[in-house]
Amino acid sequence: MIKLRTSLVLPLILVAALPFSAVMAAPTVESKAHTQKGIKLYNEGKASEAIAEFRKAIAIDPSNADYHRNLSSVLYAQGQIPDAVKEGELALKHKPGDIKSLANMGNLMVVQKKWADAEKYYRQALKAAPTNGTYVTELITCLREQKKSDEIEKVSREVLKTQPNSADALVGLTGVLLEKKQTEEAEKNGRLAIKVAPKNPEAHLVLANVLKKRGKDKEAVKEYQQVLALKPDHGSVKEIQDTIKYINNKVDSRIP
Repeated sequence: MIKLRTSLVLPLILVAALPFSAVMAAPTVESKAHTQKGIKLYNEGKASEAIAEFRKAIAIDPSNADYHRNLSSVLYAQGQIPDAVKEGELALKHKPGDIKSLANMGNLMVVQKKWADAEKYYRQALKAAPTNGTYVTELITCLREQKKSDEIEKVSREVLKTQPNSADALVGLTGVLLEKKQTEEAEKNGRLAIKVAPKNPEAHLVLANVLKKRGKDKEAVKEYQQVLALKPDHGSVKEIQDTIKYINNKVDSRIP
């Protein structure tokens, strides 16, 4: 079975966090100026200079959680993980429960493959923002890496109670049902995932895996091909191509 993709791209929190910097918790005029300059520098590709400006803003307003989160995000994007974690923790210290800071810390744990810690942060983020599909996906990823199939099913079904068209939850549930060999229900949920999110490559991939398991080879090939059409640089591209070739050869061998 070809695995679903494993984690999010790093810029997610960075892009989400920086534009909100203009709305700070009672920032001073000077600290706000440093923050805005830092954003401008970062957008110009001058990360080192941007970091320096964010540090100046923090020196003026050290208890401003948004400043720490912005700095954490830039350090994260630059691969300075230990420093990014430190700033991320300070952001949560000064603003406990902040959704963006929780997700930022989740990302930082994922990049270090600290799946249990990432799970903790994403659970908190999802609790605060239950309709956020990204948090659903990332929580399921963390659970999958820890081989917590029962928890994936629990989380997915819980989300689907209030969001029956959540493609992220449907994909997660389909994958678990396939693992449990409940292929009929897996196919049903996989098809629904594609119906609600026809351009989601992971939905097509998990359905392809189910169809292959159920012996529906021609349909499986179509879904695998759809994955490559939607995401030519998919992390499992070689495995998908080999699977398509294997199925086609198998089908051809049946023809008299």
